[in-house]
Amino acid sequence: MINELVRTGKFTEAEAKQFVSKSMQNGSDVTSTSEDTQSSNNQSPNNQTNNNDQPSNTTTNNPEKYDNLNDLVDDIKNHVVDIEDISLNAFQDSGAYQEADQETQDCIDLAGKIGDNLGDQEIVNCFEDPNFYEDQISNTDSNGNNNSDDNNN
Repeated sequence: MINELVRTGKFTEAEAKQFVSKSMQNGSDVTSTSEDTQSSNNQSPNNQTNNNDQPSNTTTNNPEKYDNLNDLVDDIKNHVVDIEDISLNAFQDSGAYQEADQETQDCIDLAGKIGDNLGDQEIVNCFEDPNFYEDQISNTDSNGNNNSDDNNN
């Protein structure tokens, strides 16, 4: 299952292991994730499955329409939302962004500016660790400084 998730290109091996582990702890059926996505694409509008554990605003599959960051992050992790090109300006107007704490907003802003747009996984990274991108930049800077110090010796 982990290899299958990695092959999709949406997970690193570590992320896939974490996803499978969390799904098993929650009692979710991780094997149905890709199958559910495929079968739902083949259903007619009158033959939709009923999933009562999803908030009503997830039917849009649009991060900018979410009012709650926690709901959005859950749906990204469950592949209900899978968008790699989110407008930072549009997302900043969303209820999900507005209700986030300042550190998480700053992280999302930084992530959006680094790549010109925002990817759904970047929102998850910021939700889980508001210092995620600052730490990565710091690590890159310190590695660069270490290399230059080595070259000067």
